[in-house]
Amino acid sequence: MSAEPMQRIIPIGAHVQCTDGYGGSVTRLIVDPPARRLTHIIVQDGTLPGVEHLVPVARIAGTTYDRVTLDCTQDTLAALEPFAEERFISSNASDYEPFYAVDPFAEFEADHIPLVTEHIPPGELAIQRDAQVMASDGPAGHLTAFVVDRASGGINSIVVRLGHWLTKHEQVIPIAAVERIDSGTLSLTLARDQIATLPVMPMRRRYD
Repeated sequence: MSAEPMQRIIPIGAHVQCTDGYGGSVTRLIVDPPARRLTHIIVQDGTLPGVEHLVPVARIAGTTYDRVTLDCTQDTLAALEPFAEERFISSNASDYEPFYAVDPFAEFEADHIPLVTEHIPPGELAIQRDAQVMASDGPAGHLTAFVVDRASGGINSIVVRLGHWLTKHEQVIPIAAVERIDSGTLSLTLARDQIATLPVMPMRRRYD
């Protein structure tokens, strides 16, 4: 029997499979930037409307370039902590006063204003799909996946989509070349011509 690989790819936008059927899709990845470690994936379940859930990486049983398989049932997934919580407050509620301090000219058509709270662990970030990857000399591409250590969740490299239409391809960039991680942007220490010399990953996914 062959040994399991020490690393696994965690693609954003991948389909999710539970032990008893379709689970939804991966919408974001939760990382601990100082530790360079993936801690959770955000899975939008298959209900209507879809609900996003905070799924610990320990729940991941396997991955491919376009699929994440969980070790739980659909019901167990649905019972996991929701990623976002929406509540409504009155437009004249006292806890909304800080907003008016920022934008005193804001106007609202409704008496009740929706507020959305994202349940992100302290000190961590939610990386969105197609987060921009910036080289030291300008835009380089968009993030499509992390390659992580199976045991620890430590990020070994990132997968970046480059090019346009017929020239689309992916390249693997070591995490050591990532200078800064934000929710919408990953900044590199490499220039674009240096990125072009890195390994190219065969296209195995269809992009929107």
